[in-house]
Amino acid sequence: MKTKYFFFIIMSLFILSSCNEEDKVLISNKMSVNALLQLEQAKLTIYAMGFDTTSISEWGNYYVVEGDILIYKDSVNPTKIKTRQYRTNFYVNNFREITIGVNNTISRSTNWRDAVKEVVRLYNEYTGLTFVYSENNPNITIYKSNISGTNVCASGTFPPSPGEPGHEIIINSNFYRDIDTYLDLNQKIFLLMHELGHNLGLRHTNGISEGDGGVGLVQIPGTPIVDPNSFMNGGTCSYSWDVISTYDKIALEYLWPCCRISFAGSSRPGIKVPSGYHLSRFVIPTSIEGFCGWYEDAALTIPWKYVNEITSDITLYPKWILGGSITRIEDTSDTSYSTTFTLSRTALVSLQATVGRGFNEWWDISKYTNQTGVALGKSSSIYKMIYLDQYIWNANPESYMEYIDKDPIILDPGTYWLSAFFTPNLGLQYGASGKHGVTTVTLTYY
Repeated sequence: MKTKYFFFIIMSLFILSSCNEEDKVLISNKMSVNALLQLEQAKLTIYAMGFDTTSISEWGNYYVVEGDILIYKDSVNPTKIKTRQYRTNFYVNNFREITIGVNNTISRSTNWRDAVKEVVRLYNEYTGLTFVYSENNPNITIYKSNISGTNVCASGTFPPSPGEPGHEIIINSNFYRDIDTYLDLNQKIFLLMHELGHNLGLRHTNGISEGDGGVGLVQIPGTPIVDPNSFMNGGTCSYSWDVISTYDKIALEYLWPCCRISFAGSSRPGIKVPSGYHLSRFVIPTSIEGFCGWYEDAALTIPWKYVNEITSDITLYPKWILGGSITRIEDTSDTSYSTTFTLSRTALVSLQATVGRGFNEWWDISKYTNQTGVALGKSSSIYKMIYLDQYIWNANPESYMEYIDKDPIILDPGTYWLSAFFTPNLGLQYGASGKHGVTTVTLTYY
């Protein structure tokens, strides 16, 4: 069995921009007059952080260290370190959505985009993070550029601040071979899995000799000290991706854990949730006609209980009633009580409401916030409350406004109440006509 081990360090030591123009001029002068001295001082700082500086080089706003790690120059600038430096272990927050894409410096005739999309799939499968491929201003941009002074395939960037991914992955256009053809698809996948790991906060697995350096070199629990097969090992350009191994999986799941809920027999995509999560009653299939609840087993004998905590991966199964008749229940605001109804089985219910304008204008009604709307509940619990004030501005000035519920809710068997209400601040209206000064709500289910 292969063994895997990850270190995560977050190191970006990102320095916030100063509004002090004097600081900017001072730093700019030192950069131009003492560039060589500053590089030597940077080497000392980077060495103290635990990195090998024998082949350090400059590239734009970064120092390139150990082949494929980029360190912001400002983060090791002594002038800025005094008051604005972060020295915590930064890594990306769990359950956040991250967009990642390739820009036009990389030809579409190559298969880099295919590699990125497979990497997106893999990180989505093994972490609580959600990656989305997008070339429209993504959180992480992959592009090709000349990384001078080094022969690495690519470089990732560590997170610049707690919870935030590094924003760039650079494919080296200065590689000694044509990197587009030198690496096949599986080699590109391995390379991007590695570099994206840096962007998320992972450090080299074989980087124990680098030391802590005051920024963190923390062994992930459940992983061994050394693993020559980890995709986060340094010096692995041209390795081919195969499958994620046991300890790679342990490391990713430790940093970004989640429980996965799959919905069999329906078109609804699965979701990732924290341990202890309670499934929402608003989680329904994309096609709802005849739907009457989720079940724990494929035989549909154990209905899902919404008080259950989700602590591991589960699959839920939908139950349908085909050819069932539609039931409608109505309540109006000119009645003095709510309408009650009883469900003999689990049902998916939706609401539709109308509000008559009354003798007052729509803006008069809408200025009484949270006084016109509909509610659905059981005993003293409110399952759904919809205030219609925000929708009244767009109502038909000659008749009424209409609201159609976009979020149907699953209700268990039991007795419920349905209520419609209209603001009392406009005085007595002609609600009995069904046209003026009245709210009507209709509940529908199969």
